[in-house]
Formats: sequence, C-alpha cells, structure tokens
Amino acid sequence: MITLALANLLLDSVLRDGRPVYVSLHTGEPGEDGSAEVLGEGYARQRVAFGRARDRVSLNDGQTEFPDMPDVSVTHIGLWDAAHGGAFLWGSDRIDPAVGVARGGILWIESGNLAIKMLIE
Repeated sequence: MITLALANLLLDSVLRDGRPVYVSLHTGEPGEDGSAEVLGEGYARQRVAFGRARDRVSLNDGQTEFPDMPDVSVTHIGLWDAAHGGAFLWGSDRIDPAVGVARGGILWIESGNLAIKMLIE
C-alpha cells in the first residue's frame, strides 16, 4: 500500500522539486508516448507550476496560456519533462466535450483546473 504521505511526496518530487514540467494539448488519446499532440501555428508546450500535493492530488498553480493556436479540437492534456522531446509523464482522460479553438485563438488552463491524482492506494 502506498501511504498518503508517500503519494504526496512522489507527486511533489515529480511535479515540483526543481524540475520544470510542461503541459501539452492533444487531439486524441496520447497513450504511453504522448502521441496526437497538437501541431502547427504557434502551438508549443507551456511550462506549468504545481502547488504542494494534498490528499494524493496536485493542482496547477497559476494560469497557463497557449497563444496563437491552430484551428483544433483538444480532447486530452499531457505532461512532459521537456519543452521539446523529453519523456511523456501523464495523460488525461478524454475531455468531454472537447475544447475547440479557432486559428490564432488562445486556450487557457485556469489556476486549480489541472489536477494530477495519484490513484494507487
């Protein structure tokens, strides 16, 4: 069994302790490798900060902005350890309904709206 204390420490060690974490947007299931990542226009992964984990959950701390997007329908969100390439760390469940963004538009993830939960108990 992973205790609550260990789950919180693991989340903090990956999402907070000195390493940058980047959020990505996807047009389909990212799987194990982060596939179906949005491409084109000015899209780029954005650095995201997380608050301290509580009760097996880490929430993003601050708004994340994706400017100058292509015309796209975002169905999933991911986390990476690098702005380009790197290791894919996490992928969300399907966003329903998908979030549509018009070409040149901006997509925001508001503070506290991105939750990473340790499901192993």
